[in-house]
Amino acid sequence: MPALARAWQMLLKGYEEVRASPRPLAAADMVLVRLAYAADLPSPAELARRVRDGAGGGVASTTHAGSAPKPAPKPAHDEAAPVEASAPAQAASPEPLAPPPELKSFEDVIALAETKRDLKLKNALLEQVRLVHFKPGMIEINPVPQASRELGQELMKKLKAWTGRVWIVAVSDEAGTPPLGAQRREKDAREIEAIREHPKVKEVLQHFPGARISAVRPTAKPATDAGAPEETDDLKEDGTTR
Repeated sequence: MPALARAWQMLLKGYEEVRASPRPLAAADMVLVRLAYAADLPSPAELARRVRDGAGGGVASTTHAGSAPKPAPKPAHDEAAPVEASAPAQAASPEPLAPPPELKSFEDVIALAETKRDLKLKNALLEQVRLVHFKPGMIEINPVPQASRELGQELMKKLKAWTGRVWIVAVSDEAGTPPLGAQRREKDAREIEAIREHPKVKEVLQHFPGARISAVRPTAKPATDAGAPEETDDLKEDGTTR
């Protein structure tokens, strides 16, 4: 029952966000993402029980450790001899931390937001940002009118937390390039239009009226035996193979 109440509250809040958002579909997607993420979270009662059980275990262990204060000084004479035995444990060094991500392009920034599962920021950078200039540590953007006024500040804060360095995000009046999401959709449309003109594709579309091309994806080449000549099946302009 607590999980149902929590989901209902999230739906009510999400409903208001969808109504107020200039992009209702994107807002609805975010509501569904939050619902899916919250499905695995414990209820408040379960969380309180875990905290209570964990605190109880800590008190018990403290009491057990303090119940024998007298034997504590006794190992002082014994520890003087096994110096060589304890040395390897002290010599062990912690594992090195992973290097911070290196961002060489605005696409890397968007990919990092996706890796960090910040879908809201990722979608904003894809659809609401016109890039003016990019270099490591400095980004100039021209947000669309529908973008949040805090987008630049939010991006600076997230990049500093994710990369460990200070980034400057400046808002510019220059036009910049179209949002990356629009560029990708335009590229996909060109690819679909180009493949539609292929003779074999035309033949398929004629046999299946109403069929449409939704996406163009490269196919992986099949693995060939080492030393064996690779067979090719290239298409010529007339649709035949060679």
